[in-house]
Amino acid sequence: MKTERFVRPEHIETAVKIYVEAFQNKFIYLLGDKQSIVRLIQRGMNPGWAITAISNEGELMGLAGFHQDNHCFVDLKISCFWKEFGWFKGTYRALMMKIFFNRTPKPGQLLMDGIVVAPTFRGMGVGKLLFSELEVIAQEQKLEYIRLDVIKENTRAKKLYKKLGFQVTGYQLMSPFITKIIGTSGVYNMMKKVKYILKSP
Repeated sequence: MKTERFVRPEHIETAVKIYVEAFQNKFIYLLGDKQSIVRLIQRGMNPGWAITAISNEGELMGLAGFHQDNHCFVDLKISCFWKEFGWFKGTYRALMMKIFFNRTPKPGQLLMDGIVVAPTFRGMGVGKLLFSELEVIAQEQKLEYIRLDVIKENTRAKKLYKKLGFQVTGYQLMSPFITKIIGTSGVYNMMKKVKYILKSP
């Protein structure tokens, strides 16, 4: 198993599939059916802004997207919505997505843009490997923190992130109206301080 700092062209279809399966419940109310979400992610995916885990046989095991310096793994521009839904409905859905899901990294942060592991490769340390490579990127760019957001209902992921060194730094309580739209009652903000090893002179 190894990591690469991009999504291979032959892995794009699989990457979209596992990404959508992991996050579709969060978007389904605003974006409609699964196929609409798939097409949007295909249009907005930036293969160069992700870490991928590759098996010895060349299979995509998982990926971690990130967001930094105005670039991100999934960048859903308004043109993506117009192509899928038309001008009027596309503008409305793009606006709603911006209101509910807009996330921007602060200076000194590497912001996670989703981490997913293919079902057949879970429990093999893929997520830990992806996080390790993300920390290397943060070190190379001399950043101070890696940041991610996790919904309240995803207790398993929150527990994993804590084991990896992330700490809760904030919590956003959602109103019943927003909970109905995005399917979660709250979101935890978590951060991990990037460690730098001092080299001996």
